[in-house]
Amino acid sequence: MNHCNIIAMMDSFETDREFCMVTEYAQGELYQVLKDEHSLSECEIRKIAIQLIQALHVLHLNNIIHRDMKPQNILIGSKQQIKLCDFGFARAITHDTSLMKSIKGTPLYMAPELLQEKPYNYTVDLWSLGVILYELAVGKPPFYTERIVLLIQMIVRDEVNYPSTMSVELQSFLQGLLNKDPTKRLKWSEILEHPFVQETPQQLQMRLQLERHARSLPRFFRGNELHKVIVDENEINREVDAKSVDLLLATALSLLPSIPTHSLSSGILTRIGLLLHFQYRSLTLKKLYGVFEYKDVLKSNIIRRFLTGLVIKSEEIIADKEQVSDVIYKSMRCCMLCTATINNAGIEVAGRLNYHEFCEGDIDVIALVLTKRDDIIANSHAKTVKWLGSMIDQSRDMTTLLTVVYTSRLIQNLCNILHASLAHFPGLESTTNEKRLLPYVLLALAALVQPYANCWDSVKPFPMINLVNDDGVPLEFNNLQDVKRARELRVEVHAEVGSQLYDCGASALVELLENEIGARVRPKVGNGDDPDKSDETDGAAATQSNIYCILKILAHACEASPYLSKKLIATKDVYQKHCDTDVLSVVLRGTNSGCLRPIEQFFATELLTVILRQEILSNRQIWCCTQTLFPQFLDARDIVLLSTLCAFFAEVMNTCNVDKSVASSVGDTNASEPHEKEVWNLVVHGAITQRVADAVFRLFSKSITECVKRSSETHILTCHNFRAQGVMDSGVVFLLRVAVKALSQVEETKMVLAVFEHSRLWDVFDQMMANGGNDLLSPWGLVSFLKLLRIVLELQCDVAQVRIAVNKHVLLHLINLLDFEHIRCLIFWPEAAGGGSKAVKALVHATIKVLGVSLAHNESEELLISTHEILYNAKCLPKLLGILRFVCSTKSAQFEMSALELPTSFLSHLVTSSKQFASQFVENNGILVIKEYGMLRSRCSSSLIVDTLSIVIQLARISEVNCNYIRTADLLSELGQLLEHPESLVRTKTLNCIGNLCRHSTTFYQHFAIPFADSPASKTLLDLIIRGLSDPHGHVRRSACFAIGNAAFHSDDLYHLLRSAIPALVQNLHDGEDKTRADAGRALGNFARNSNKLCGDLCTYQVPSELLKLAMVETSIPSRRSILFSLGNLCSYPECVKVLAEAEQNFIENLEHFHDEVIGDEESRRNIRRIISMIETPDAEDKGNESQLKRE
Repeated sequence: MNHCNIIAMMDSFETDREFCMVTEYAQGELYQVLKDEHSLSECEIRKIAIQLIQALHVLHLNNIIHRDMKPQNILIGSKQQIKLCDFGFARAITHDTSLMKSIKGTPLYMAPELLQEKPYNYTVDLWSLGVILYELAVGKPPFYTERIVLLIQMIVRDEVNYPSTMSVELQSFLQGLLNKDPTKRLKWSEILEHPFVQETPQQLQMRLQLERHARSLPRFFRGNELHKVIVDENEINREVDAKSVDLLLATALSLLPSIPTHSLSSGILTRIGLLLHFQYRSLTLKKLYGVFEYKDVLKSNIIRRFLTGLVIKSEEIIADKEQVSDVIYKSMRCCMLCTATINNAGIEVAGRLNYHEFCEGDIDVIALVLTKRDDIIANSHAKTVKWLGSMIDQSRDMTTLLTVVYTSRLIQNLCNILHASLAHFPGLESTTNEKRLLPYVLLALAALVQPYANCWDSVKPFPMINLVNDDGVPLEFNNLQDVKRARELRVEVHAEVGSQLYDCGASALVELLENEIGARVRPKVGNGDDPDKSDETDGAAATQSNIYCILKILAHACEASPYLSKKLIATKDVYQKHCDTDVLSVVLRGTNSGCLRPIEQFFATELLTVILRQEILSNRQIWCCTQTLFPQFLDARDIVLLSTLCAFFAEVMNTCNVDKSVASSVGDTNASEPHEKEVWNLVVHGAITQRVADAVFRLFSKSITECVKRSSETHILTCHNFRAQGVMDSGVVFLLRVAVKALSQVEETKMVLAVFEHSRLWDVFDQMMANGGNDLLSPWGLVSFLKLLRIVLELQCDVAQVRIAVNKHVLLHLINLLDFEHIRCLIFWPEAAGGGSKAVKALVHATIKVLGVSLAHNESEELLISTHEILYNAKCLPKLLGILRFVCSTKSAQFEMSALELPTSFLSHLVTSSKQFASQFVENNGILVIKEYGMLRSRCSSSLIVDTLSIVIQLARISEVNCNYIRTADLLSELGQLLEHPESLVRTKTLNCIGNLCRHSTTFYQHFAIPFADSPASKTLLDLIIRGLSDPHGHVRRSACFAIGNAAFHSDDLYHLLRSAIPALVQNLHDGEDKTRADAGRALGNFARNSNKLCGDLCTYQVPSELLKLAMVETSIPSRRSILFSLGNLCSYPECVKVLAEAEQNFIENLEHFHDEVIGDEESRRNIRRIISMIETPDAEDKGNESQLKRE
């Protein structure tokens, strides 16, 4: 390439060991200038910027991205001419590659999308240009630190700070280049017109004169096509902008489908080839300048129709086959570029496009081409598969595209090609088409089973991260509505790939895997050097290797098809004869040899875990896998690999029943491997050693998780934009499985508990919860973590050290999980990805269970107070009320009322344990929550009703103010329905609640007598209470006696309505339960407490004599005291004394004698003296000051 601002290559030659290039001489480099001068004036910066722009513009026009622009790669030639050099990382901007996501170049000058390993384009060079110009102006790059991890975070997250001394023009230019969103960076048309890089006519003339001089190369190079001067850029621009040329192209292209196949002579094919080449260049420039229009889509449709006809009738064409093949290739190249452009087009084009139909058109052509086996078409197979890869990588609507792919026969065609390629693989030369096509087919299938599309780059964070969302803006989930369809599509695609591989190609695929692994192992064994590992840190190389693709395809296909897994796993006989065709042996060989890269080992382990979960491995095979992976597990430093290794061992502990028959050397110190006994005790008994604990803790360690780029992690665990799993999930589940496994083993349980007694572990948990799991803990993983905590706390309920650690490190974080924003995010998180109402229920229940254990087993009063303080200050109770409000008001959540049972039970526990919690409940309108969300409706579960009633009872007991809140909420209609509830426990608790509502005043008395609105018989609450006195269940009758007694305690307002209760109360005086007898006696005593309105009725039913008889024989001291006190109330009225005297002539002597008998019961003696005093002094109105109000 000959350009005055690009270093020229004069010659090249090769020695035995090196490839050498001869370039033109440059006197210095910009880096040295910066080192000496530190910064430059804006005038000098403008001169350098203009020349760099000229160089970049030419590169981009020729479809080349530099990717490693930095001061060290900018040389200075004669007359201060800037020379861009070192294209070691440069690549063509073609659409032949299905993945452009690898980190290349110098991090200091690297664009954010490169650091995040996202797809990128030519704008990465524009970012680097901005960084260089910023450094020239300020003296240092906009982001600088010696710590690479921090540097990456700064480039991705931080804003650029511009000095106040910088001119407006330069700052505007840099802001246009240093935009973190590549789509918002300056376009070339905007760059060339920007005021900062505009030249005066004199400056332009001087620069062009210098360029003309610099462009001349030595004479012996001028005939070389490689150094031919490219077409002047202004002419290209004029050509693209000229409407007449564009119209001419459109007219010529429209004629292509109408050309008869038999008329395609060599001359016509040559002209068609030129026409397609012009169209390709036109599309390239339009894409570069952002002037792509909808009419260009129509041109693509025309080319696609022409290509379809050409492929169908290719055998009929009599012209030169190479020319036909060349036209097919160029047609495909145009279609491919148009597809890529449409996927990145603006709303003007996309809004007019039926994307489903567009995808169908592309996929139909691709499927058609792949069905053809003749040489004319087969030469374009590689390009066709690359086209498909580009579509998958850049699709603007992946769900639509994959739906089209699934409904076509494309997957079958790819598997057929794969089968054909593999069938010939061992004996083919490297030039054979099938072998050349193989890597592309593997890449395409790997992309289909787990696509990384541009439209799916922004994977939403897990709901837990919202707890540390500093900006206060709640996360939105508008684009998650199609996750259900994406998940269904994933299952369909995986099942189709599994089915097609099962029919053909699966065994050959395993054989290819064996060959690929063998090829890596052999050089390593021969000379100790593994050439394939030289670029181990190169993410793109690892994710495009055949091993990576095969393992990825098999992992997903086997998960969807257990039949495929069984086909790939050898039986005992086959295993002995053909172990190389057994996928298990091949994968374990690769693991043992250490030749697999981390990402390849990840999918190898995933594949083993999938097969293990399907329960098709024998115990011996499981043991072999376990032994092989255990060293990897102990030594793994790659966080994602360590995660899947944890998942494998968790699955082994959960599903397998390995016995000693498969590991005969276990227990034999001389025979067993150093780690064999350790792994045996782990998977069989749940014994966790310090080495194992350290490996798992690496997964949680803050220092490790901070080094994980979330974009990289989410891509590897995201399939079809479906992310239900976090990196740390498997570590949590591993510990959970260990804890469950060890529960039945005394020694193993001690080992597990010893791990949790270390403060280091609680520090790790503290950090994990404090940063919201760093978006590496899914909703499912979080619930598993809470289950693990509950088990540990229940096992160590008497260990104060653990209790203190929980209060210090995790209790506050657990309460924060109940935060409204977290719950909101979780309920709207797709159910298919672990969210929705079920996830909220699981999280709330798991959290409450842990909190419940903390409260239930705090034997130390000090620890209990500390726990209460944390719960109160963190507003645990208000947060629970907020959850009840939200889930009950979210109609789309379809939240079952049964899900409220445990939260309400915990609320009940808090309210009844402390007046402070009761006050919080009232202050946060808890009573209205009960009313509005129907928590006392008869259709609710009994447990929910009873716990809710317990809350109301406690509030009523505490103060009269609370009773007023209860009255305002109008709960009496619900209480009336509950009195007819079929469950006796509910009726009992309801009557107890009604009794406590009357504890402080007559507030509710008048409401008891008001008929229910929906009652045809004018039934009142008091009627139902009285009916409870005759209930078949004793505890219901007792509570009814209590409620009746309190309804008569404060005044005689209800006496006239309570008259009908006297016979039933008398009957309850003979109940077999002493407390029922006591409550019945109290109620009858209260009937005479406030007036003599009911004295006649009491005497009619011989209540005075009944009370006296009962008192004389009552064995329960508390009951006797209550009955004697009630008798004293009645004896304050002469008519009652008269009835008593008529029934018992010597009752005073009997009372005096009874007084002498109960020497040890001073309260009963005092009540007897009170009765005698009232009889002897009839005018006495002393009804006693002792409360007959029940206090329970």
